[in-house]
Amino acid sequence: MATWTTDILWIIGAVLLVLLNGFFVAAEFALVKVRSSKLAEAARQEKPFTKIAQWMVRRLDKALSACQLGITVASLGLGWVGEPAVAHLVEPVFRAVGVASPVLIHTLAFVVAFTVITAAHLVIGEQAPKIYAIRRPARTVRWCAVLSAWTFCIFMREFSPPGLRDGRANDETQTRGSLWPNMCSPPGFLVHLCPPAPEAMTAALPAAGSASLGS
Repeated sequence: MATWTTDILWIIGAVLLVLLNGFFVAAEFALVKVRSSKLAEAARQEKPFTKIAQWMVRRLDKALSACQLGITVASLGLGWVGEPAVAHLVEPVFRAVGVASPVLIHTLAFVVAFTVITAAHLVIGEQAPKIYAIRRPARTVRWCAVLSAWTFCIFMREFSPPGLRDGRANDETQTRGSLWPNMCSPPGFLVHLCPPAPEAMTAALPAAGSASLGS
């Protein structure tokens, strides 16, 4: 019983990894396909997660690298988790139909498991999210924005050179240097999730007018 429970848990883990792979595929294609004007329109309508989506689009190269990292991790995890679990579930079926050779049972179970996992990965984890993201890029990039941005932060923190992380090398670095306190922390996400309060916008108008008069 414990063995079956373990197999079911591994199968659930494989399903989650397929969905995670599909999530990052959708985010990647949506980032490439979305138009800035669509996000600007969504920002005017105060749709959720638009600010984070715009933040990601402005850093497109690194955002795509972060999506690729998520896809790679999910795919490797799927191969490690999914195939053994499916193979272990189908082995009793071959024994029941009279296959006696352990080597043949293992080989057939591996072929079935590989086919099932590959099909799920290609259809659910690749093609379906890619097609949806291409057809609805603005909606997809908004709803993928939060987790994609967290992956971006992890990617930049772990894989970028120390000088680039500290924001001291050049203008690009200085732009990215403000990322850590402002974006890769829960308060930063709250700032990007929430539109500015009307009072704050009103308070900013006199200052802007004064600056215009001074110039």
